[in-house]
Amino acid sequence: MSAFRARITAFFTAFVFLTAALPAYAERLPDFLAKIQPSEIFPGADRYGKPEGKPMVARVYKGDEQLGLVYITTDAVNTRGYSSKPIDTLMALANDGTIAGAKLVDHHEPIMLIGIPQSRVDKFIDKYIGLNFIKNPPTPGVAPGDIISGATVTLMVVNDSIQRSYKVIANQYRLGSDKALQTASASDVREAAPASETRPRRMANPDKQDILSWDELLKQKAVGHLHITLDQINKLFEKGGKAGVADHAEQGDPDDTFIDLYVALVSQPSIGKSLLGKDGWAHLQKRLKPGQQAVLVAGEGRYSWKGSGYVRGGIFDRIEMIQGENSFRFTDAQHERVVELSAADAPRFKEVSWFTIPEGVAFDGAEPWRL
Repeated sequence: MSAFRARITAFFTAFVFLTAALPAYAERLPDFLAKIQPSEIFPGADRYGKPEGKPMVARVYKGDEQLGLVYITTDAVNTRGYSSKPIDTLMALANDGTIAGAKLVDHHEPIMLIGIPQSRVDKFIDKYIGLNFIKNPPTPGVAPGDIISGATVTLMVVNDSIQRSYKVIANQYRLGSDKALQTASASDVREAAPASETRPRRMANPDKQDILSWDELLKQKAVGHLHITLDQINKLFEKGGKAGVADHAEQGDPDDTFIDLYVALVSQPSIGKSLLGKDGWAHLQKRLKPGQQAVLVAGEGRYSWKGSGYVRGGIFDRIEMIQGENSFRFTDAQHERVVELSAADAPRFKEVSWFTIPEGVAFDGAEPWRL
């Protein structure tokens, strides 16, 4: 796979649904602070304050001067790597929001344990030091350093967890303001919260079981859709500013389809029965445990959303589910191939599958999510 395609997932992270917040709050920070001197992560610091707050942080000091704070990304957002286990990065943020330090402190990624030198990963993470996402917000999914070939998924997860956890911490502790490091009050949090956090809780309607056509499903937005042409994908990469992108541009008619991607929550009866048919729906029900959800992904075009990584490693490394501050990838154990969709007038797709949401993952199908 070309370097151009290795980075393509960065541009799909905004698909499909805007998201609600579901904080992680794992509180693993104290375990790591005991092993790392303050000056190792925050230049000039000589002591940590007591870990506190949700998400948990520790203030850092030089003498009596408060320099900023440190936190673990997985205490703020729930992200999992290729191994389906957390990747912990210790972050140091100055009062104004500048990243003063970043250090990978724990992971279980096979490629980084046996193939990629730690020094190369450290060099990738060092690119974040000195950046200020308050003054210069990052492009979602785009890392400041080049992704290392062979560790694409892992480093994209690291980038995603740094970007999203930064936003959570900066908002919660008011970095960049004259009230920096003051935890926002409940009223302030409510004032700043998106509508999805303050409105009444949504509930899926299991009684809605109408059989709908493909066009009706699209019209009701029961099926999410993303279409990207060769021209659009080439321009997206040009905007990313990476050196050498033009050398790897997709060739062909600019209007040709790069990917035509669809997703749907097929554990909802009306959607599932419409797309899978009677027998397909019955088969899905046998796989689902009480309360478990499932999503369907279908695609066509030059780019394969499945890829081939799952054949070798069992992980579908080109797609990621995100809801709030939680994210996860699917494995072959949750995968079921679909030959064709049953909805009237549904097109035939080169790749169609449904996935059960992994057990132990907090996922609410009635709340916004994205792929």
